[in-house]
Amino acid sequence: MTVSPEGQTRSQMIMSLQQMHTIRRMTQQDIEAVVHIERRVQSHPWTEGNFFDALKAGYEAWVVCHGNEVVAFSLQLMAPDVAHLLLIGVAPDWQGRGIGAGLLAWGEERLLAQKLDSQVLEVRPSNTRAIAFYHRWGYEQIGVRKGYYPDGAVIAKMPGSCRKPWYPDGYGLFFSFCRRPARGASGQCYGQPAPTSLVARERD
Repeated sequence: MTVSPEGQTRSQMIMSLQQMHTIRRMTQQDIEAVVHIERRVQSHPWTEGNFFDALKAGYEAWVVCHGNEVVAFSLQLMAPDVAHLLLIGVAPDWQGRGIGAGLLAWGEERLLAQKLDSQVLEVRPSNTRAIAFYHRWGYEQIGVRKGYYPDGAVIAKMPGSCRKPWYPDGYGLFFSFCRRPARGASGQCYGQPAPTSLVARERD
């Protein structure tokens, strides 16, 4: 099967990430470092308890390491019909090196491996840098809800992918972004978990 241009781009982002760093599943031992990053990059950070609960619930949780240092992480919830990117964060000193884009690509491969075809996420309207980042990677806004964040947040999607009723009406303001990533070649999935560790490199 011919690999789509999007699938090629996604695999290239992952391989670029792996040339410089290591991608592996998040463990409880990583939570302290992950929370440290979370507090530096989020205005309303998750707590250690939130991360412990997410791991216990079996969410897709990954860290990017440079040597022994955790420099980035991502967290996804795989619902029956759509993936929800809950968190993605890169330590400020490591931003601008492609780590965020690589983690986003990695997460899309994970959802495709689980037979899902779209992903949603939320962004504060004031976070223009993140909004530009997701737009650059094909995510489009699909809704706005009040109360999700104090200053609101965002929902986006690719045409024909996510369904607006996925969120209950009247619950909060946020922008949500969502898109349907194109699949790569048959049997080619760069999001498969590594036996021990893989290598990973930003965050725009």
